[in-house]
Amino acid sequence: MEKFEVSKAVEVFGTMRQVVVTGAGADTRGFRVPWPRGTAVFELAHEDAHAFAHETLKAVGAKPAKGSSHRRVRCDPTSSDYRYGDMEEALVRAGYAPDVPSVWVLQDVGSVDIRKWNDLVEEIGDLMCAGSEIVAHAPSSGLGAQGASFGAALVRGLAAAGTLARAYTAGELGCEEVDGGALVGQVGVVHGVKQRPSRQETEFYREQVWQIENEDGDEEGFSF
Repeated sequence: MEKFEVSKAVEVFGTMRQVVVTGAGADTRGFRVPWPRGTAVFELAHEDAHAFAHETLKAVGAKPAKGSSHRRVRCDPTSSDYRYGDMEEALVRAGYAPDVPSVWVLQDVGSVDIRKWNDLVEEIGDLMCAGSEIVAHAPSSGLGAQGASFGAALVRGLAAAGTLARAYTAGELGCEEVDGGALVGQVGVVHGVKQRPSRQETEFYREQVWQIENEDGDEEGFSF
């Protein structure tokens, strides 16, 4: 978005117009980033976190970038009582469209075990169309440290969900990994690009093929 629309002032319709932030809490990306016009920022968090953040930001007069929208989604997919499918229902209700390119930011996944991580990225993968991107914190222990290389377990989970990803340590990104510093527990990131259509798009294509083969086509499947 920065490369194509902000710095160069070039309007590119449909280029990453949706941003979804999980583990948002008091995150302020929806207000401090100069999003291009038409961008919708969805923040997923517990309703208590949203209530606190709303009052705090309202008190200082914070507003989203002109032409963009900020939407609070009362759903925390990292919580212990989360049920698979709640995220899709909540996001769609807030206006999220699975067939529009999106950027997903996964924060604070250090407390999530690998099984929950795999379920989470599978569900997110169903909601991302091809070309969408995902960026996640990669902790120094637990998820990030499993496997032969840094972040290997996270990358495998994303691959199974149709997302080609790579993990980067803080050092590779030019940051210092200092014990006792702010980077402890978040010493790298995983970045991935979705390679296959969202579930909604896949179902649409399947319906179109069925219609051609069974209603609009001849015995060989060619449409009239």
